[in-house]
Amino acid sequence: MIWNPRAEAQSPGDRAALQLARLKETLAWAIGRVPFYWERLGAARVERLDDLARLPFTRKSDLREHYPFGLFAVPREEIVRIHASSGTKGKPTVVAYTAGDMEVWREVMARTIVAAGGRRGDLLQNAFGYGLFTGGLGFHQAAELIGMTVVPASSGNTARQCLLLRDFKPAALCATPSFALHIAETLAEQGSKPEQLGLRYGMFGAEPWTDGVRRALEAGLGCPAYDIYGLSEIIGPGVSGECEAREGLHIADDHFLPEIVDPATGEPLGAGEQGELVLTTLTKRAMPVVRYRTGDVTTLTTAPCRCGRTSARMGRLVGRADDMLIIKGVNVYPSEVEGALLGVADLVPQYLLVVDRTATLARVEVQVEPAPAFLERCGSIEPDHPEVGKLRGEVAASRSRCSRRGRSRARRARPFAWWNERDGGRAMSSLEHTMMGKITSGDRLESAGEMTAEYRDNLVHLMTMQADSELSGGYGYVPWIMKAPGVEEKHVVAQIVKDELRHATVMYGLLADLGVEVDRHVAAHDEILTMRIEADRDIGTQRITSDKRVNIFYYPIDTWADFVFFNFCMDRGAGHQLEDVRQCSYGPWVRAIEGIFKEEKFHIRHGEFWVKKLSEDHATHDEAQTTFNKWYIRTMNIFGRPGSPKNQRYRELRLKLRDNDDVRQAFAQEVANLCEKFGLTVPEWKPKWGELPEEAHIPG
Repeated sequence: MIWNPRAEAQSPGDRAALQLARLKETLAWAIGRVPFYWERLGAARVERLDDLARLPFTRKSDLREHYPFGLFAVPREEIVRIHASSGTKGKPTVVAYTAGDMEVWREVMARTIVAAGGRRGDLLQNAFGYGLFTGGLGFHQAAELIGMTVVPASSGNTARQCLLLRDFKPAALCATPSFALHIAETLAEQGSKPEQLGLRYGMFGAEPWTDGVRRALEAGLGCPAYDIYGLSEIIGPGVSGECEAREGLHIADDHFLPEIVDPATGEPLGAGEQGELVLTTLTKRAMPVVRYRTGDVTTLTTAPCRCGRTSARMGRLVGRADDMLIIKGVNVYPSEVEGALLGVADLVPQYLLVVDRTATLARVEVQVEPAPAFLERCGSIEPDHPEVGKLRGEVAASRSRCSRRGRSRARRARPFAWWNERDGGRAMSSLEHTMMGKITSGDRLESAGEMTAEYRDNLVHLMTMQADSELSGGYGYVPWIMKAPGVEEKHVVAQIVKDELRHATVMYGLLADLGVEVDRHVAAHDEILTMRIEADRDIGTQRITSDKRVNIFYYPIDTWADFVFFNFCMDRGAGHQLEDVRQCSYGPWVRAIEGIFKEEKFHIRHGEFWVKKLSEDHATHDEAQTTFNKWYIRTMNIFGRPGSPKNQRYRELRLKLRDNDDVRQAFAQEVANLCEKFGLTVPEWKPKWGELPEEAHIPG
């Protein structure tokens, strides 16, 4: 169902004409009514949509500098609502709405809810926060416009949320994904089954979340989970959202004009290229915004969607460049922690934030030293010392305070050292202090100068493994351009080869940035990367050449069934491995992997299509089963040994997020579910634990 077919399914030509007309109106409105834009844009004119790229950006700092009402384009008396969001420096970002803006907001949010499955008469449990935050009210007002029944549960009070879900049995739940996961886990602890809730769909947003989180939400709540995107500076929730196809988030681009730019240079990027999302409001009157840099990293496509909507779609968010932490669904900034701690006289003004992301909800531990005066007064810091208990109470109380930083303490008792328990309490170097601080706070490293030699060596090893596998895989597919069944499949295979070689080029480029002599490496291994062993030979988990490709690439692809089951098994295994990379601690790898990940999904879908076809055809079923047996076992071997020390170190450095066997089991479960549909039997995998490699291989 489409809420507004005339707007959401209009022809590309009509949409572009409308966007250009509204863009011209917005520029005239902003320049004529907002001094900031009059100075910034002057006599700027646009004759084509492409001309927008010539105009300067608006940034969050511009909103802060004109706090509170300096960017309003109408008298304050014409404003019907004001919302605000916290800024990293403590000053809120104020946004405003006229009555007409509120109608636009309700309209775009209604589109978003209906795209996810919302219908008139549905009961919606709204677990987003109400107040200055736009989430709760954004969903509430649009749901009422649709004709839904709204339960304004707001955020927090998990016990009440669980009670309402069990007793009211709403059709839909909306919340931040982290809070929704917490609700699901609490329900499970209370003995509730997902199917007992009766949820038909869930809408989640306001923080980044991965496909892994999506799977956990769907398993825990028993309903599809849809991604919702928005930001207060533009409108609030309703900028974009997934339809039931879930192949990207449809942007309401008749109201918000999207661009993707290079985060470093600001230069426009093409369709499908990963970069920073930039938005321009086309109908906002209280506070128009031109070329606003969101800081969110994603992609754009204007390809048709099978749902019938013709609007541009953005990919799910890859990440952000700022240093905000999200702890139990709450935005936390280091500056806020610092301000609170500085209000406690018995503490020195140095602290360490340790973020634990191993559980569903991230937790943060604040490590801080007592001041010299405290040590002199107490003589010790034994846990049961009454003064220590008193100090802990003061620190707990300080969590609700967020004072501005006072002047620095005159002196420190001794240099502040970070300690690494893994190495028996050795003090870290200054570089390692800084690096681990970024990693534990969820930030990413961007260059070789920020990393220790150990980190770089591990990173280079993992990325070389992926690069060599991508190149070797492409070489192995080449013969099937000619041997594939039919012209269309030859084209598909050629595209897969092209993808694999592009992936290799991207990965070798990242390695070159780290100082690896890529040309020498490839020249030394190029010929052996084409080497394949005999089809009936079993090498288990051995590597038999000096390159770093995953050993599954030693096996030949002799039949079309080999080709498609390799896609089905190996590329799926790669997807599960690369899921961790999408959240790792090295920024360039994270950004590069998103495009690779999407293309690997195409390879997986191609394999899945053919596996289904071969499995369900009586003439080819036995061949399909036999071929599946060998590629499934080979793929299960790539994930590495459970609980390995090397994997643990990768996780400490946030180069990996999960234990080897956790990734293997996720892969195995997904394959088992598909095989049940296709009529295939999953073969028994009998691991030789002692022969499995220490680490999971990063495949192409």
